[in-house]
Amino acid sequence: TGVWNMVCTIDPDSQERSYSASAYYHPISNRPNLHILTEATAMEILFNCDNDDWYAAGARVRWNGLEANIKAYEETIVCAGSVQSPQLLELSGIGDQEVLRAAGIEMKVHSPNVGENLQEHMSMEYKQCSL
Repeated sequence: TGVWNMVCTIDPDSQERSYSASAYYHPISNRPNLHILTEATAMEILFNCDNDDWYAAGARVRWNGLEANIKAYEETIVCAGSVQSPQLLELSGIGDQEVLRAAGIEMKVHSPNVGENLQEHMSMEYKQCSL
């Protein structure tokens, strides 16, 4: 385990990932409904239940030493990577009922494949990147 930095994805002048600011952030940065919290930790996905159907309604986050519930008005997107996304789902009550029960987490949705079959993908190939 460890960290791998692919140098050809970093802009040498701004030190930003080459795709992040120009492709995703800048085109939508002026939207009034966009709020970005850096250095925030998602603690739990908040759910509501309607006729036995659970739907994401926001997230509980820790930021700047404070915890807060943030409401989502349209949708909640979980994109915390291959390890933290299933961890966040399980902490929120979505996963294998036996795993959740053993951890003392109230099950909302039994989904036995959450967090299963993760594999380490080793990269042994060297490629020259041009900047």
